[in-house]
Amino acid sequence: QFDGTKHHIDHRTDLFAAGIILFQALVGRHPFYASGMSRAELHSSVCGSDDFCRDPDFLNLPRSWQLLEKERARRVNSASQVAAVLRKMEAA
Repeated sequence: QFDGTKHHIDHRTDLFAAGIILFQALVGRHPFYASGMSRAELHSSVCGSDDFCRDPDFLNLPRSWQLLEKERARRVNSASQVAAVLRKMEAA
């Protein structure tokens, strides 16, 4: 949404947003935003950085966790896939 047009926004955009919310619920903080960040810094964090992927909290999530994948084509494609990932996490 930062760099795309309205044609780039689809259901996977909502799944990305859900991934942020779930990450916050599981880890206790936002994966991209830190207090005091400017809009430009947030843009860089969301669109240009994979720092959160090296975070120990993120690494503890299952490899199937692709809600925060930046490339839409590689992101989880449906809510049912998200539900399957969450069921696996619950069983672990």
